[in-house]
Parts: sequence; C-alpha cells; structure tokens
Amino acid sequence: MDCKLSCKLVEATPAGFAVPAVTIKDRPRFAWRGLLIDVGRHFIPLEVLKRNVDGMAAVKMNVLQPAPFRRPRLSRREQALS
Repeated sequence: MDCKLSCKLVEATPAGFAVPAVTIKDRPRFAWRGLLIDVGRHFIPLEVLKRNVDGMAAVKMNVLQPAPFRRPRLSRREQALS
C-alpha cells in the first residue's frame, strides 16, 4: 500500500493515532419534496396511486397532494338555464 496519502491522513494525538472524521449532513434542499396528482381531471386507478406512493417513499418525498375535483364553470347561458 502506498503511504503517501494514508500517512498524510493519520494524525498523532496524545491518546494515540487518529484519522480525522468527516460529518455528512444529508438533508433536502427544501423542507418538503412532493408530488401533485390531478385526480380531478384524470381517473387514476388505486393500484397506480399505491405504486406512486411507494416510489415517493423510495426517493424520500414527503408530500402527496391530490388536486381536488373541481366542477366545471358554467357559462352565463348555462347558469340562466339552470
């Protein structure tokens, strides 16, 4: 083994030899990461939704927002007739 790199990393301390540790903070760029699914415009089978939730868990997404069903806006003529 080549000692050039490994010898540079090892430090002598009063308690013996030590290798400096590295701290990695793994956190998302934003507080939440999510997926918006428009269930109001498109029929999505339950099995597909379950598969999407499993996929979200695999990539650590934490918000599922199903867009609510919205009734289509009636024109003035349709409003007058109803």
